[in-house]
Amino acid sequence: MQQCKFVKKVFEETSMELKNYYIEMCGANILIMGDDWLDKFDWVGCCVIYLPRTPNISSTMLREQMNINVNVNEKSTRKKSKRVSFL
Repeated sequence: MQQCKFVKKVFEETSMELKNYYIEMCGANILIMGDDWLDKFDWVGCCVIYLPRTPNISSTMLREQMNINVNVNEKSTRKKSKRVSFL
C-alpha cells in the first residue's frame, strides 16, 4: 500500500470503532470503503466513498492465500516456492 502513488501514510488499524480517531490522527479527508459497508461509516468526520467490491475476491481469502504461501516458503528452502496470484 505504501508504494501507491496517492498513499501518504500507512498504519495498522486495530479497531473499527476507532476509525474516526485514525482519520483525525492522520488528517485524512477521504475514507474509502467497500460497498458491503454502505452507510456504516457515514458518522466519521470526513467524506466517505463506498466502492463496489470485486466479485469473488475477499480480504479473508487473500490473507489465507498469503499465509499459505508464507508457510510453504518457511518449510522448504530448496523447493521452489508456490506463487499466489491476486487479480
